Amino acid sequence: MAIPRGMWCLLAVCSALLIFSRTKQPQTVEVVRGKEPAAASRGPGAALDLTQSTGPLQDRFKGRRKGRLGASKGQAAQRAGSAEMAETVARPTTAAVVPEKAVAAALPSSGVSAAAPRPCAPGCEKHGVCNTELGRCDCAPYMGGDDCSKPLFSACAAAVGLTEATPAPCLYDENLAPVSCECLLECEALGLMGIRECYVMDSANATVSSWVKSQKHQRGLAPNAEYWQTVKASEAASLSQCSGHGIFVPPMPSEGLPPPRAASRCRCYAGFSGVHCERSITSRPRKMCLNSCSDRGECIRNWCHCNPGYFGVDCSLGRPASGVSEVPLPAPIGAQDSDAPRVYVYELPPRYNSWMHAGEHGWWQDFDLWGEDVIIHRRMLVSKYRVTDPELADYFFVPIWVSSAMWQMNWGFRDLLPTGVRTVRQATDYIRQTWPYFDRKGGADHIWVFGHDQGAWRVRAKLPLIEKGIFISPFGGGPRQRGGHLAAHDIVVPPVLYAHVPRGLMNHANRRPVDKPTLAFFQGKLNLHIPYEYSFGIRQGLYKAYRTRPETILVREGHEANKEVYFERMSGSKFCVAAAGFGFSTRAYEAAAAGCVPLIMQDGIEQAFEELLPWGLFSLRMNNSLAAVTTLDKKLAAIPEEAVRLLRTTLYCTWPRFMWLRHDPGAATPLPGAESLLRFDAFESVMWTLRKRLRKDINWPSDWQEGCRAVERYFSAPPDGVSGAWEPWKNYALDRDRLRGMLAS
Repeated sequence: MAIPRGMWCLLAVCSALLIFSRTKQPQTVEVVRGKEPAAASRGPGAALDLTQSTGPLQDRFKGRRKGRLGASKGQAAQRAGSAEMAETVARPTTAAVVPEKAVAAALPSSGVSAAAPRPCAPGCEKHGVCNTELGRCDCAPYMGGDDCSKPLFSACAAAVGLTEATPAPCLYDENLAPVSCECLLECEALGLMGIRECYVMDSANATVSSWVKSQKHQRGLAPNAEYWQTVKASEAASLSQCSGHGIFVPPMPSEGLPPPRAASRCRCYAGFSGVHCERSITSRPRKMCLNSCSDRGECIRNWCHCNPGYFGVDCSLGRPASGVSEVPLPAPIGAQDSDAPRVYVYELPPRYNSWMHAGEHGWWQDFDLWGEDVIIHRRMLVSKYRVTDPELADYFFVPIWVSSAMWQMNWGFRDLLPTGVRTVRQATDYIRQTWPYFDRKGGADHIWVFGHDQGAWRVRAKLPLIEKGIFISPFGGGPRQRGGHLAAHDIVVPPVLYAHVPRGLMNHANRRPVDKPTLAFFQGKLNLHIPYEYSFGIRQGLYKAYRTRPETILVREGHEANKEVYFERMSGSKFCVAAAGFGFSTRAYEAAAAGCVPLIMQDGIEQAFEELLPWGLFSLRMNNSLAAVTTLDKKLAAIPEEAVRLLRTTLYCTWPRFMWLRHDPGAATPLPGAESLLRFDAFESVMWTLRKRLRKDINWPSDWQEGCRAVERYFSAPPDGVSGAWEPWKNYALDRDRLRGMLAS
């Protein structure tokens, strides 16, 4: 069959497939990259200045004890040093609105630990968690002081009707009472303001007025200058009706006073609920907290209050108090053993991670598209790759939950906005003050996660101090594509699919039989009014070219990527178009789970793990995609069915490596039987990528064939948790000869 002019290199793809068919060692196959070949040959940081620091902190760590790889997470690594350093207080960009004294007075002290465990202030473990490596008392959300017994924000603690120390109402919570703008000002100083409505207590205060004005412009703050009169008048009724935990008022209108006949009721402060605010809701099921607090503590507003002696964001460090039996940690998880990369995970103050979900009842546990940072943090803590002695580390992971603040704290979903920039800078300063490892290589071995739509776009320009770091993000575009990805240095990962989506895509049971599959399919937002900025014009071009010819290429508008109609259309198509949005797209990874061959129409944009996985053997990539839209149907129709089956057969063994699978019980809708595929998921693909760069001893994952066999077992019988028929990829044919070769030991 003649191949139409302008078709991308199908012959090259088939040649690569032929090479693959003759070998049982996938490591020998050259990976087809979606970027310039020269970039693929560079090692991580090859062009970076890795000058060693000789600063004073470096000297404090000379001669430290050498621990062992994979040392027990229950044993605190010993560190040397004696100088205490105050935790850097978040500063708003405008000096006039800094609540400096109010915040600084309540923050715990911190510093470099001594060789022996360092005690915290008396009473710390009653209210907080004592990090005995640093002598730092980590507090419950929005509490402070050396023993964590004081409200962190004085304006929030002074609320009418409140009679005890409670967490500040920085984030939305159940039945939340109206909040003063003075309180939100203090929350915002630490990058933790998740509420957009407030009342002004003192309109004559120039600092507050200036801040309110700036926040109206920056994040749509809706201040009410008169509601404070209603709040003041409610004090007596609030104390008698609301248990000292709320205010007895009518709803706060967007402006002005409530209507005269507006009904009053108890509106509870953060951490309380009930008709009279009598019920505490601070305690939550352990599974809502990171790694269930390792069964070594209680979950308080999604923060782990560890039992005495234990510490860490998931209570995985330390030893129990004297006379108390140790709670063992589960066996560490990981696909690699010898020569695996070793990662040290910083124990940052909780304001940089778990505090960000104090008011959300753990919603992130069911995943959102941008949550790679939380997922990697959670999994790294229980992995084989974690070392608790930083002297042994190849890499250092910085656990800032940027995704958690994108929407509710206005850190930005397309790229990092000023509040996020300020907070990441403060975390970097804290790391440099507390440990010597950042300055040792200028941060080149430090791993950051930026899950924005456009990945790490402009992050290096905004935060030059961390520009040498390794950025993990779901968008592989460089400056030309409005992205911040550095090829062969940063790592592109898949976005997070909503928890029930992979199951819905792969199980074709009870769906219409496909005698003649749709040639190609795309559904999603089109934004026809944005001609090029959105999707580089690809989605709009497809719609205009094929809206009247759905029998060839089916294009549908609508954000329905988590519904059955979408699942059915994707599992009934030969090719599934993966076109960018403003930034990353989920389509290639959804297609992989469904068995639909991904058709990449993202010029110059690297896909997840391209340097590790053989994209040229399970997908097709367009070059000059926009120009090719009008003849796309002819190009796809010319591809032999045998070639499509070969691509799909390799995809069969690959799809789990794009899935962020769960190891813990936190998800409400996990992928059934995910534990059998856990060693072959996206987190492991990150670690294989680091291994490849560090050791230069692999091309593909060394457990490729083992992963193929795991998929075969997974598809062959319904895993636990599946009720009804189990027919994954029923609508698709594979090259069985090729699959047998891939499964052979």
